[in-house]
Amino acid sequence: MPDADRDTVVDRLDECPDTAHGVQVDIKGCEIKKEIKLPGVNFESKPLQFVAPSETAIYFLKNK
Repeated sequence: MPDADRDTVVDRLDECPDTAHGVQVDIKGCEIKKEIKLPGVNFESKPLQFVAPSETAIYFLKNK
């Protein structure tokens, strides 16, 4: 099966057919971004929980 950009996702399923060589891709063949920015979302890591205003920001982003 052809994989023109050699990202391990066959061309007929590849939603991002021109990914650069060597980048990590998801199951759709699109580059996985190392950083995701969610304005207004903060959490504490031990234990993992959202800081109070973050729940409102997540609700807004989800329903945008």
